[in-house]
Amino acid sequence: MVGLSANEGRMDPCRLWDVLKQHGIGPSDVARDRNLLARLRQCQEEYFNSQEFGIGDLVLPRAEADQVSATFLDSARLTKSIFLLGTAGAGKTGVTGQIV
Repeated sequence: MVGLSANEGRMDPCRLWDVLKQHGIGPSDVARDRNLLARLRQCQEEYFNSQEFGIGDLVLPRAEADQVSATFLDSARLTKSIFLLGTAGAGKTGVTGQIV
């Protein structure tokens, strides 16, 4: 475990990697990780099993799912996170079920 003291000041990603490197920790090369696809599929399956995404056997296609997917795939935006906002019953869970 690596600890950082409060007097180390503000931590940016480059500085964090420098600290981790001192402890023998470096970034992973996910392209060479043979288990990555299996782990992703397992996470996806666990997510799908965690709740119902449709209404009975009916799944309502949502245009918002296409918008979210397009945002993630837009290299100009380089977006890693998206917040889905809406009132209860608006379809947030349905959208996440379609994009996972």
